[in-house]
Amino acid sequence: MSSTERIYIGFWLRLWASVVDSVVILLITLPILFAIYGRDYLVLSNDQLGWGYELITWIFPALAIIVCWYWRSATPGKIVISAQIVDAKTGNKPSFWQSLIRYIGYFISLIPFGFGFLWIAWDDKKQGWHDKIAGTVVIQTTTAPKLVRKKLWISVLIIAIIVSLSIFLGGDLISKAFISDTDTSLKRYSDAGFTFGQGMPSNLCWEEALWRIDHRCHDLHCKYGQVYFLKACLVASNVQPASQFGG
Repeated sequence: MSSTERIYIGFWLRLWASVVDSVVILLITLPILFAIYGRDYLVLSNDQLGWGYELITWIFPALAIIVCWYWRSATPGKIVISAQIVDAKTGNKPSFWQSLIRYIGYFISLIPFGFGFLWIAWDDKKQGWHDKIAGTVVIQTTTAPKLVRKKLWISVLIIAIIVSLSIFLGGDLISKAFISDTDTSLKRYSDAGFTFGQGMPSNLCWEEALWRIDHRCHDLHCKYGQVYFLKACLVASNVQPASQFGG
């Protein structure tokens, strides 16, 4: 396709392609993380998860995206919207180094509040800053608009189903993981001589519980994690915390 015949893909379609890619990556990485860490993945901090978490969450997606760009000139999200990444001058698929530079350029595009991505909306060739740095453009691969719309709406339906199931099943899983972790923590501190009120249920102090889930804090080294949660429960039980737990 010559440069005069190119149809450049705009901001909103490329944003949806990124959503599709994110969901695909999560569908691959989350089962691996749960297979390695079990439900502890939901309650442990990133530091406690270790290098395996960093490898699966950051390194694997980066390599997968770069390989897709070099091999197919497109990620799954780009394929859904019938788009390809090509060299801006020749129209050929990007080289490996272009793909690598383009991925690094993502971080440059993100730095000023994502302004480098927003640039796509008004650029003549719909290039983000990462495209300009790597010398690439994103073009449409078909001249059949009905096919593009069909694939787009099918992808919207599939993503909506996946997100709905994730919210339904994930909420229950997080709740069970938190209650299990709380029970273990309370038993550990009780065995160490830390006294609790009688009949205190594991789901006490839900406001602190939600804070812990959001921040994924787990143990004493967290500034407002386990210690803060235990103190809140002790206040509710009219029991004073021991001095070794910060008074």
